[in-house]
Amino acid sequence: MRYVFRFLAVAPLVLTSCQEASGVLLADIAYQLTCVGTSPTNCAPAMVTGQNFDYVADDGDEVSNTMGTVIGTVEASCVAQTVADGVLEFTMRSDLANSYIGISGLRLDKTTGAFVGGACRVTAYDGISIYGGSTGGFCSAAAPAAGNPCQVTASSIDRNSDDGPSVELRLNCAGLPNQAEPTSQVSVRDSQSAANPAIIRFANCRGL
Repeated sequence: MRYVFRFLAVAPLVLTSCQEASGVLLADIAYQLTCVGTSPTNCAPAMVTGQNFDYVADDGDEVSNTMGTVIGTVEASCVAQTVADGVLEFTMRSDLANSYIGISGLRLDKTTGAFVGGACRVTAYDGISIYGGSTGGFCSAAAPAAGNPCQVTASSIDRNSDDGPSVELRLNCAGLPNQAEPTSQVSVRDSQSAANPAIIRFANCRGL
């Protein structure tokens, strides 16, 4: 679990309280939408970075900025179900301050958490409309490419985490199309550095 608070240039977020294993669904999220990694001609407007989101909070908890102002309440969901021998399929999403990031149809090895396929799909929005709204596209273990703009790496399952059973991965999207305007595309990257993939981690998913 990440205990170090990150102080961000845009919409800095910090955890409101220390987390302990409680069985409550916990979302550990760090992402931003950016044009880095996507052709500037497909960004609207070109090369503008949106809000950054970085928080570790239980579902239903409030998250505040460094000034102590409440940004919003986390609304998290994560469900795992067995779809084949030794394979779990995850649907996960976290919403905060009119923003969200989620993955559906993600299939991982039940023991190791290794990516094993499925109709994996990513959706993301940063709460402001500089990119025209929600973005979405398919994901795989391969590098971002047309048709599969999101890459899932470093996926793992840890049933001995202090927070409770957890699933964690890195998400690297480039050329992720806008659902309403496919020619407008963005990247999904880490909240601190657009050179790194986003961090997605949930603890106590139902069915894990």
